[in-house]
Amino acid sequence: MRSIAELFGRSPFGPLREHMGCVCKCTDLVPDLMAAVLAGDRERTAKLQEEISQLEFEADQIKNDLRDHLPRSLFMAVDRRDLLEILSVQDAIADCAEDIAILVTMRAMELPRELHPDFQAFLTKCVDVARSTGGLVDRLDDLSSSVFGGPGAEEMLREISTLQRTEYESDLLQRTLVRRMFAMEGTMEPVALMMWLKIFDRIGDLANISERLANRLRYMLAK
Repeated sequence: MRSIAELFGRSPFGPLREHMGCVCKCTDLVPDLMAAVLAGDRERTAKLQEEISQLEFEADQIKNDLRDHLPRSLFMAVDRRDLLEILSVQDAIADCAEDIAILVTMRAMELPRELHPDFQAFLTKCVDVARSTGGLVDRLDDLSSSVFGGPGAEEMLREISTLQRTEYESDLLQRTLVRRMFAMEGTMEPVALMMWLKIFDRIGDLANISERLANRLRYMLAK
């Protein structure tokens, strides 16, 4: 990892990109994690949980270093508070991925096979939202050179609108999944039902928090 001072020397958005890159590594492992859970592979599940937790720790280190060294005044068209707010929301995405990883290692988790297709569709949609948001953060350098205006900013605003639609679709998929699971609750242990609801909520939060980050970027572009 490059030093924060080195990153700031290149661009004020360099540290945010560095942090978001680590966050995206966390979220990108969630599909593999859940595949291991559905396959009943507890050894691989535990290994992936450790990897996600390690990445979340690395993201925390970048976050803390950035907060400690962020200049009080930045000569650019963005407020220091905006950068700190974006950083905080990015960090919440990594925390969410780690929460999912810890939840699935609390006990042996089995999801009825009838629910697997709905679950996979929901999971994929949520991770897609997180990945799309990561792509937006990665392009902040290019936008800053045009003072967050012009065709680049307009394109990003359109992408944010698309992302918000995808997040809404993830909500619909979650509701369908939960309804189907409740229709089968007589065949599931109450504790398992409760745990899966918590897992669904945290997976949904990957998309919810990512949308919140996209909204912060929209706000920054509109200033």
